[in-house]
Amino acid sequence: MRRQRSCDYVVLHRELQRQRKDVGRARSDMARTLHQIGEHHLRRREYDDALKAFTKSLDEKRSAISFVDDEPERCQGMEDIMMTVSNMGNVHSIRGDHNEAMRCYQELLSMRSEASSVASTLSSHPCEDSQSELDALNDMFRTVVVHENDDLYAAINMYREALDTYRSKHGMSHALEERLPSLLFGLETFTDGGSKNNEKNVLWAAWYIYLDTLDILEETFGVNHARVASTLVVAGNLHYKLGNIDEELKTYRKALDIYVNVLGKNHVNAAGVMKNIGMVLAEKGDLLGATEMYEEAHKIYAATYGVYHPDVASALSCMANIQCRQSQFDYAFELYEKSLYIYNSIPENCSHEIVSTLKIIGMVRAKRGEFDQAVECFQEAMHLLRSVFGHDDPGIASIITRIGGVFYKKGELSEALSQYQEALRIARSKLGSDHKDVAGILHYIGGIYQKREQYIDALIHYSEALQIYKKSPGTEHGALVTTLVCIGNIHYKLKEFDKAMSLYKEALYHKRKIAGSCQLSILPILKSIGVIHTKKEEYADAMNIFVEILEIKKSLHGDHHIEVASAHKGLGNVWLRSCYFEGAERQYKLALSIYLKEHGDCHEDTKSMKVSLERVRRRLSGI
Repeated sequence: MRRQRSCDYVVLHRELQRQRKDVGRARSDMARTLHQIGEHHLRRREYDDALKAFTKSLDEKRSAISFVDDEPERCQGMEDIMMTVSNMGNVHSIRGDHNEAMRCYQELLSMRSEASSVASTLSSHPCEDSQSELDALNDMFRTVVVHENDDLYAAINMYREALDTYRSKHGMSHALEERLPSLLFGLETFTDGGSKNNEKNVLWAAWYIYLDTLDILEETFGVNHARVASTLVVAGNLHYKLGNIDEELKTYRKALDIYVNVLGKNHVNAAGVMKNIGMVLAEKGDLLGATEMYEEAHKIYAATYGVYHPDVASALSCMANIQCRQSQFDYAFELYEKSLYIYNSIPENCSHEIVSTLKIIGMVRAKRGEFDQAVECFQEAMHLLRSVFGHDDPGIASIITRIGGVFYKKGELSEALSQYQEALRIARSKLGSDHKDVAGILHYIGGIYQKREQYIDALIHYSEALQIYKKSPGTEHGALVTTLVCIGNIHYKLKEFDKAMSLYKEALYHKRKIAGSCQLSILPILKSIGVIHTKKEEYADAMNIFVEILEIKKSLHGDHHIEVASAHKGLGNVWLRSCYFEGAERQYKLALSIYLKEHGDCHEDTKSMKVSLERVRRRLSGI
């Protein structure tokens, strides 16, 4: 009887084991399907539905793994769970739920660390252990480079802990050991509660962490490895946020060299970096170099993916942007239309890309004075955005701002102000009061009040925008400079020259950082400073400024360009105001010789210069 019961138990236990495996497989299959559904929603940018599917998939995967006894099979199950957690972190990050995103990445780091420990007991491959933790470090650092808010501080702390764990388990080179203590001390300073308002310092801290990450990757894989190149690309993005345009370009070029050496010059990774380089060159004013980069990237994308692919359309849009800057609008519109056609023809949901392209076309139409067509483009973009993402999407504020800009250009200031105020309401509600987009709208409202000569209201809005820009990471950006100049212009208009001078000098400081070796863009600010020195009868200081303007223009255009003639004229005006008539005559003669050569005798510039020169000669003659 006892033997019979024992046999029954064995049979039942075996049946239970079989059922457990069947349930585990069923749950695993269900989890896999739910994960695929989540990826489908993610591709279509249906983030709420994607998150629901991934969450259900994660529950099923965790349930399924509880039915698995085989250790290698459990390891595979953990890999599947980590994949879903990673995707959930990505969705939270895209949606702006940064705290949830970092919670997912932190959980992922913990699971990968645990998985690497298990793997190391099952195999004797320390390299695989190291690789797993490098993957965890990579996931963790993603939180540092993609966010522009207080989450940076938490991300840096989390990443520092991960880096310390890696260091304690795997060691580092002697050079890295020497640098790490000062790095960590700097991080503690940057992440101290008293410094949390200085997000630029946090970005610099992130940059120094990235240097250590690069060292780890180079020690593990060698200098010429695709992982090193991808890390350099993100480092370039950090330089962009910090306003270090020259360093950004160097970093991208280094990444491109590695990709070309490792993957070949026709690989899509190389094309992606070419696009980044093109954007930097365009910002620096090298439109020919930018065009070459975009065209090469387009060629690679088209050869790899075929014509109907988002990357092909994106490259066409970039090429069109350059054509617009060269006033080749007809060709630009042709490229934009091709880009839109591709986006509308491919199965992927490219609503955001379509909206962006329509916005750009609208902006170009507005620039050409085609205001009705511009508004049509913006309204089409807004309708699409609302139909796909709902009426509360933050992008709506951006489009309404553009519509306000059209009314501003038409001179309909009341309607423009109404549009801007609606955009401001939405932006503050969805993005928060300290977001840079809010600052941009405040700046536009300030511009309307300035146009109406309501200077107090203009200063209030400009100043609020300025404070937001100064709190933003990477304060050396164009919007900050523009706002400083606008406030300076108002004080100049009110004859408050000292205040205006202070603002212009601050703007010049930041502009020099942005411009790098490209000095053309600093000339308007230099001229404003020189004019104030002249009005205050500080002629020596004014002379230094206008001499610098002259030297920059000569270096850019040569000695006989119209812009150089204008610089000679400006310098002559300072000599005239200081009553040094010989110096004024010399500069006016140089300007006149260029005008005669370039414009001829009947041009207004030539006639005006002759009058100025004659006036100086009369003063010299005592008439």
